[in-house]
Amino acid sequence: MLQKHGEIYMLDGRVLLPGLNYIQSFGKALTHFRKKKGAKQNELVVILGIEAPAISKIESGGSCANVVQLKLMCMFYDCTPQDVYDLAEEIFLASGELSSSKD
Repeated sequence: MLQKHGEIYMLDGRVLLPGLNYIQSFGKALTHFRKKKGAKQNELVVILGIEAPAISKIESGGSCANVVQLKLMCMFYDCTPQDVYDLAEEIFLASGELSSSKD
């Protein structure tokens, strides 16, 4: 869950970095839903048919999941793509708020 503590935003107990781009925010949202499910990245290897480094790259914001991958992830995580988009937007906006508050 995204929480605000003073000027700091936290997601699942970890501080968000200021100035995240949207793909990084989207990756953090996917990571949140995976952890909420209690799953490990290696469980997605079979489901998505991609190697573990590719999953890590998606979650870190180095690349973005395609539509089929997103659908499969959401089915596995018991969430909807809209849930992921909504959380990613919250994270992105909080991150921007964090970076602009330091100016």
